[in-house]
Amino acid sequence: MVIAAAYITGRLPMLVMGFLAVVPHELVHAFVAKVCGFPVDKIEVLPVGMVARIDGLMEAHPAAEAAIAMAGPLCNFAIAGAAVFLIREIPAGSYAEQFILINLYIAFFNLLPGLPLDGGRVLRSILSRCMGLNRATIVSAWCGIFLGAAMLSAGMVLALRGIFNLFVVMMGVFLIMAAISEKKRGQFLAIAEITDKKDALIKSGGLPIRQIAVPADTELYQVVQRFRPRVYHMVVAVDANMQPVGCVSEGVIVKAMIEDGASTQLSRLI
Repeated sequence: MVIAAAYITGRLPMLVMGFLAVVPHELVHAFVAKVCGFPVDKIEVLPVGMVARIDGLMEAHPAAEAAIAMAGPLCNFAIAGAAVFLIREIPAGSYAEQFILINLYIAFFNLLPGLPLDGGRVLRSILSRCMGLNRATIVSAWCGIFLGAAMLSAGMVLALRGIFNLFVVMMGVFLIMAAISEKKRGQFLAIAEITDKKDALIKSGGLPIRQIAVPADTELYQVVQRFRPRVYHMVVAVDANMQPVGCVSEGVIVKAMIEDGASTQLSRLI
């Protein structure tokens, strides 16, 4: 993203200023994560910028994930605003103008609603309230794939017209690849977030219980998709007449998925 930010300004030497904009962005992510109680594993330098690796976000409250995600773009807006306020008269084409533009670009680009961007993480935090973390991750990742495909298509159209825009093509490919990776990861979040509940239980001293009823012939992976973060589930299996035939805890369901397979029917655990 740093290279793209420098490219969009038309000056590759602005790469240094790009890093000066990205470093505070990621440090603020890390700081807000620390304040919310999540350890920062490391901050990685990538070809397109930097990324803070934050542990335990799967067990985060949606509001905490949204706050951590929004911190980065807000930091860039604050930097751009401070530069405008302090410099007042900014000459066109100056380094000051380029630095402000880079910060604004990074902020607006990261607010696009698709994973792995910050806007995608805000979208996931909103969707997770009603559909669970794994489904919300997959939906948000598809949004990222769509955004990347749109940027790549725009780059191809421009190229056919004799205008090759490296920024659009590069960021389109980056978004598609990163979103696909997030989508694959989302398919395993259901089990991962259940595993994390053990740590959450130890930290908080207790978890609320959520009871759900599903048909007895439902496959376990479908049952797990109905689980929600930060609560422990008791699953009531019902027959065709909506009469309960048994009750299974989420711990038993997860163990059965690992040992017997995700396609195992709930009725086999009763």
